[in-house]
Amino acid sequence: MRPRERVIRALELEEPDTVPTFEMIIDPVDTVRAILGREPIYENTKGLLEMQARGDISEEKIEWVNGQWVRGQYVLYCKLDLDMIRFWEWRFSPAKSIEKMSDEEWVIEGGQICLQGWDALDEGSGGGSRVEGAEGRPRVGEGARQGVDREGST
Repeated sequence: MRPRERVIRALELEEPDTVPTFEMIIDPVDTVRAILGREPIYENTKGLLEMQARGDISEEKIEWVNGQWVRGQYVLYCKLDLDMIRFWEWRFSPAKSIEKMSDEEWVIEGGQICLQGWDALDEGSGGGSRVEGAEGRPRVGEGARQGVDREGST
């Protein structure tokens, strides 16, 4: 049975030849990098921040970044031989101002974001931190992950 048919059968509550496989999200970037065998754009917030801080993302390159996100996600899911992929539209939107404070801390449009321990945030353990900017939220692309503040509250 082909993956599409397998997924459709399962969604229609019919019995497929095997349970369809898929992943909601593949993270962290180290996992994505190991599977793709190259530096990815997909799930690579720190890489995108580095590129923007160096001035490597011009207006003309934004569409390339968006295309690389989509291609990276597609290739990643294909390499894993999954029956179904979860895809969402993602559009990179450069910050108006960005400054690297340390390897893990950035000031983006006046708000400070700490990337350290983001993997732990997915499990709710509070490994990263965030200080809100002028707009009351951090900005990385069009939706930054939300962490916890330095005192450990969400």
